[in-house]
Amino acid sequence: MNVYYEGKHVSGAHSESFRQLVDQEGQPTSYFKDQEGVYAFGKRLKGLSAGLKVLSEFYLIDQEKAYYQDHEISGALVNSFALLPGDGMFAKDQTRVYYRGQPVSGVLPGSVQVLERGYLKDESRVFHLTGSDCSEVIGADAKSFRVTGWDEKSKSEATDGSRFYLEGKLVGK
Repeated sequence: MNVYYEGKHVSGAHSESFRQLVDQEGQPTSYFKDQEGVYAFGKRLKGLSAGLKVLSEFYLIDQEKAYYQDHEISGALVNSFALLPGDGMFAKDQTRVYYRGQPVSGVLPGSVQVLERGYLKDESRVFHLTGSDCSEVIGADAKSFRVTGWDEKSKSEATDGSRFYLEGKLVGK
């Protein structure tokens, strides 16, 4: 019997031992395992070592490497690699923060907080994500910054108490 993922044959997979893996919350993921190896999104992951751990639908680690979907995250420090709260797209290690498996430049992993509406902040700066681009919200005060949701009066979605922001841009004071 053959194994298929999204209608495509999974080459080399053994149907007798093929099973879906779950994340830390017990939720099914797009990772699968059989007697020969681990598969992500229909592709076999090469070179996995012992200690396999599925962090989320998107992140997987073993004793040596971290993966986002079926791509190895180059330079990730597995011993400190962890998922950040939120939608499962963010992770960090002791030196970097990752969004969709890519390092986010300039964000301090020791104090990072993932906020709503594409915002995140660390102890000194605020950032906004647009697609896969992350940029600093210039002038925003990280200590008082909060996401408010849409505010009709100020036409904004976030504030630092004295300024208002929409999609990472200053829209009023």
